[in-house]
Amino acid sequence: MSKQFEKFLSQLSETNATLDYFTDFDKVKENVNKISIKLTQLNYLIGKKDLKKLLESYSMKIQKFSKY
Repeated sequence: MSKQFEKFLSQLSETNATLDYFTDFDKVKENVNKISIKLTQLNYLIGKKDLKKLLESYSMKIQKFSKY
């Protein structure tokens, strides 16, 4: 291991806090459900060569995710 990584690990402190302490997973799930269809569409579109043309051919409107 590199010296920097070893130093980082040595400075960590143990805690009994789980991820639930830092994250409201019920809220995360609710928010993801609100935009799940858009996320699926976005996943499909990733990697397409001519995204603008594809969107026009399917008559999709380009919207911001913040307006779900």
